[in-house]
Amino acid sequence: MGAWGYGPFDNDNAGEFVSIDVVRPLLKTVEQVSRKKKGYHYKTEQAIAAIEILLHVSKISNGVFEHELEECSDALDIISSDDNYMMAWNDPEKAFKQINAQKKRVKDEIYRQRHSRGR
Repeated sequence: MGAWGYGPFDNDNAGEFVSIDVVRPLLKTVEQVSRKKKGYHYKTEQAIAAIEILLHVSKISNGVFEHELEECSDALDIISSDDNYMMAWNDPEKAFKQINAQKKRVKDEIYRQRHSRGR
């Protein structure tokens, strides 16, 4: 039997469920952005949504997904540097600000996790 606690994410079964059934499929979507050609692709919007979900999952599951958040940050760098994708928006500046705000939230959470463990 694994470790057990009273919170919804304080036992091994819950952690395994979150990791395998929630995080893994979301991360797969994010990774597809890293491998795509530049320009508009519907997976980019899915990846942006997946990153936001991963950010929240990481926060509520005691910050065990730092590495995955680093991959999300890298994907957001790729998205924001893709001029073809960014210019496809009717307001590219607004889209750029939104992606940068999301990137900041991800980086802030990575920082919080590292410092909460004394690293």
